[in-house]
Amino acid sequence: MSDALTGQTVELLQQMIRNQCVNDGTLLSGQEKRNSDTLRSYLEGSGLDVEVYEPAHAPGRASLVARIEGSDPKAPTLCLMGHTDVVPVNPKTWTRDPFGGELVAGEVWGRGAVDMLNLTASQAVALRTLAGRGWRPRGTLVYLACADEEAGGTLGAGHVVERHWDALRADYCLTENGGTVSRGTKADELNVTVHVGEKGVAWRRLRVKGTPGHGSMPYGANNALVKAAQVVSRLADYRPSPYVDELWRAFVATLQLDPAGKEALADP
Repeated sequence: MSDALTGQTVELLQQMIRNQCVNDGTLLSGQEKRNSDTLRSYLEGSGLDVEVYEPAHAPGRASLVARIEGSDPKAPTLCLMGHTDVVPVNPKTWTRDPFGGELVAGEVWGRGAVDMLNLTASQAVALRTLAGRGWRPRGTLVYLACADEEAGGTLGAGHVVERHWDALRADYCLTENGGTVSRGTKADELNVTVHVGEKGVAWRRLRVKGTPGHGSMPYGANNALVKAAQVVSRLADYRPSPYVDELWRAFVATLQLDPAGKEALADP
C-alpha cells in the first residue's frame, strides 16, 4: 500500500475511533450512524453504489453497503465485511484517551483500533481506490460496514440480511479472524487460517410447570419458580470438558509462541 493510501487509512480509522460508537447492548446505544456517515462521506465521489440501512425501531443503528458491480452475473460475489461499533471502556484502566485516536510511534491508539475499525477502514480505502481506478471485477465486490456486531448483530448484519438481502447478496465473505498468517515448522513455510464457522447465539425457551400454593395450604404447592431456579443454577454450574483434536493441535503448532504456551493451549 502506498504512503498516501496508508495515510487515508490512518485518518479514517482515527475519525471512526473518535466517533465513539460504543455498543453496550441496549437498543439505542452504539449510534453507528456516526461511523456510517463518516464512511459515506469518504466513499462519495468514487462512483460506488452506496446505501445505508437502519432499523425503524432502532434509529441511529445504521449499516452501510457499497458495491462494485461485476461484469459476469454468474460469477460469485465477495463481501468485505467490517463492523463499526465498539465495546464499552473503563477509561481509568487506559494510559491514553480511548477515543483520542492518537498516532503514537506508528500505531493508532483507541477503542476499536484492533477490533475492528482498522479492518473496516482499510477495506473502505481499498474499495474506494479500486472504484476510482475504474476497476471492474468479474464477480461483484460488496462492502458491508455493519452495526451491532458486539451485541449479537441483529440490528446490523442481521437486519441487512433479513430486510435488504438483495443489496448484500454474497457467496463469500472476508472479515476479522480468518486469514491470520503464521509461520509453519519450516523456515520458509507460511500458514493462513480459514474459518468455516463462528460462534453464534442459539436462544432457547424453557417452560416450567408447577402447582400453585396458597398461604392457607402451603404444603400442596409445587412452585414452578423454585424448579426454574434449580434449572438455572445447574446451567450456571455446568462446566463442559475441553475437547482438543488434531486440527487444533496442528493450528497451535503454527503459532509463534514459546513451547510452554503451545503446550498449555494443547492441554485439555
